[in-house]
Amino acid sequence: MGWSYDFYLDAINRLTLVGNFAANSFSRDQIGGGFEYSLNDLFQLRAGYKYEVGLEDDEATEPLYTGISAGASLNVPLSKEDKKRTFGIDYAYRQTKLFDGTHNFSVRISL
Repeated sequence: MGWSYDFYLDAINRLTLVGNFAANSFSRDQIGGGFEYSLNDLFQLRAGYKYEVGLEDDEATEPLYTGISAGASLNVPLSKEDKKRTFGIDYAYRQTKLFDGTHNFSVRISL
């Protein structure tokens, strides 16, 4: 179950708050939340946190992904007439139990 809400601060600034809860049958329940800030749909900055309910200090049962996540996107318009045609670069970080976190980079073309 999740929710999100957009706060339009003015014509070019948006702040989105999100939250979720997952009731899992064969693992612990999860609670998460975060935000995204968008500047004119050209630049986005994101951060979040995920927590497993009932998590103990036992490393053997600790989930792989839990804790802090963050990311950013840069969208460059490909056309002055059509603002939906963009070239995008994304970066994301997720805290992990192994390897001191994971970093992801991606490239997008929206035609």
